[in-house]
Amino acid sequence: MRYSKRLFLSSYFVPEDIGESDGPALATLISVSPIRQSFMTAALTTRLVSAVLLVAIAISSGTSAFFYQQQSAQTSKSSDLSTQLSAETSKSADLTNQISTLNSQITILNNQISQLLTLNSKLSGNNTELQSQVSQLNNQVAQLQSQVNTLQNQLAARENLQSSRIVAQQVTLYRSSFGNGYPITYFVALGQLPYSGYLRIVWSATPRISFTAIVFEINITTPVQTSGAFSVPVSGNNATSLAWFTCYDYYTVNGANVCSGPDSGVMTYSITYWY
Repeated sequence: MRYSKRLFLSSYFVPEDIGESDGPALATLISVSPIRQSFMTAALTTRLVSAVLLVAIAISSGTSAFFYQQQSAQTSKSSDLSTQLSAETSKSADLTNQISTLNSQITILNNQISQLLTLNSKLSGNNTELQSQVSQLNNQVAQLQSQVNTLQNQLAARENLQSSRIVAQQVTLYRSSFGNGYPITYFVALGQLPYSGYLRIVWSATPRISFTAIVFEINITTPVQTSGAFSVPVSGNNATSLAWFTCYDYYTVNGANVCSGPDSGVMTYSITYWY
């Protein structure tokens, strides 16, 4: 009896016309096929794993490229924001410098007014020419002060602050205004500070001066300068109303320290509370 079928065992082709006498060979072929099958399974598994790895690498590469693009976009945005912030800071600094310059001019005019008034008083106070000059200088001071107020409003608008309160406006301090101990200080009453914001301090002086305010029990002190324009942050109800100016140029008379400066005044200052 002869077989007339084709058998596929583990990818091996069994030819037709296998006789009964060929039984041992067929048995051997069949007995070997599971081993071959395991090899094929292993090879198929290896190919499958390789394919999965390739897909994973492709996905990973795509994800990396996406995040790189996102990071580049974020870096670009950050650079643009930094540029805008730098521009805004420059504009604010320019406004601050203009305010400082105008305040210096106001101080000079006030000193001239003081000198003219002193001279007029020595002339019995009836010199119409001096009085006219004083009047003109006062008008100039008023115009400059109006410009200062406008610039301060612009500066406040840039910093998104809505309200303000004038603490002191063009106040002149004399040698006697400061204490005679050390450090040589003049205390400023800031009044109530109910909201967080900042104090805008501008001064012009003959000696070197600094301004100090206490916020959260920490002394915040400006640089020491003969003239300055600074913004000192305050923290609302947590802020103290205690602040002071310190004079660094002085002389000693009978054991008392006296802040240096002319009779017409040691310094002139203005303080505005923005919140």
